[in-house]
Amino acid sequence: MKTYRVHFTFYSEEHGNFDESIYSVTAENQFEARRTAWLLRDADDDTRFQSCVKQAGITWDASPLDLQDYFNAQAAYEKYMLNYIQNVAMQNAAIKQDEEGKKREEKQKAYCHGSMGAIAILARDIGKPFGMIPPTAYEEIEYAWLLVGKLDEAGQHDQAQALADRIGDAEKWDTGAIYTLRDLFVTGSNYLSGDWVFFHQHFSKDGVYPEKADINEREYTYIKRWDDARRVSSLSRLPMFGEGHIIRGSDTMSFDYRVMVLDPDALTPEYRTPENILWTPHYDTDGICLNLDRDDDGPPDSRFNVENMITGVVVALRHRDFIGVLRPEFAENIDFDTLKQEYAAQHTETRENDSDIFDNHEQDDDEWEQGDD
Repeated sequence: MKTYRVHFTFYSEEHGNFDESIYSVTAENQFEARRTAWLLRDADDDTRFQSCVKQAGITWDASPLDLQDYFNAQAAYEKYMLNYIQNVAMQNAAIKQDEEGKKREEKQKAYCHGSMGAIAILARDIGKPFGMIPPTAYEEIEYAWLLVGKLDEAGQHDQAQALADRIGDAEKWDTGAIYTLRDLFVTGSNYLSGDWVFFHQHFSKDGVYPEKADINEREYTYIKRWDDARRVSSLSRLPMFGEGHIIRGSDTMSFDYRVMVLDPDALTPEYRTPENILWTPHYDTDGICLNLDRDDDGPPDSRFNVENMITGVVVALRHRDFIGVLRPEFAENIDFDTLKQEYAAQHTETRENDSDIFDNHEQDDDEWEQGDD
């Protein structure tokens, strides 16, 4: 048994960028570790607001006394680094529109490819005479044999034989076969027996090659979302935020220090305007927001103090009065200080009763108190 570090990359809906998480797994080999790590991730409640989840690689510490495992570990690290650069660093550079950052990451990719080449040459010179399998394709060879079985099950016997022949050539250190086999697990396809064969359906977390989460959106979806989020520095440009602008499922998320989107139905009709939709918990001088979380000794969904991000109004509302948390790409593009100043200049008189803008919820709380008698 050995300890493996299994790396996942993902898009964080909470923070609006790509990131990685690492799970430590004790297993017989990296193939068992790969599947075990998916179980750990699925049981992790912190992954609820992650998208575009991929298993970026497996790394471990290997002894030079076991040459095959040692070279496998070196190659596995470089593969992980390539995936990290592609899945995280390059995507974040695209979100930030950082052209210099993109160039740096391209150079880093070239360095990793160079390291892979050096590992391949050294392993060939030292290990090939002793029957070592090419470490730069060790994992691909293992999973490719499983894909041969899937092709046979589907009646694609010619393609299965072509892939088996390619694997055999790779095991004998044929450079072209090694690159073609590695490419299969990058693109999800290979040209076999005169036709392109696609394997994407086998790359889900429960598939032959458990790389991607079953629900997996493309990276450019999130990058485009940041591109589409325009800077808001005047009230006239402030949109009416709603369901399409919140983090999915964030109505169950802690609202602490976040920008929350109010359900318009909580407002009286005449106040259902953009400046009344965005709120955040209101804290006292010690940074404490009373009743931020539900209190077991209080009424269900008890009220907590919230402050309007634009008008400055402070009232007590309920968790269910909000539809969720505003996505980071929108929240970070709103100049709240400028909007507050503009609103204050337009509204020199203070409302006599700030709660007039809300539908009356007192009856709900009164009914709860009466029902407890």
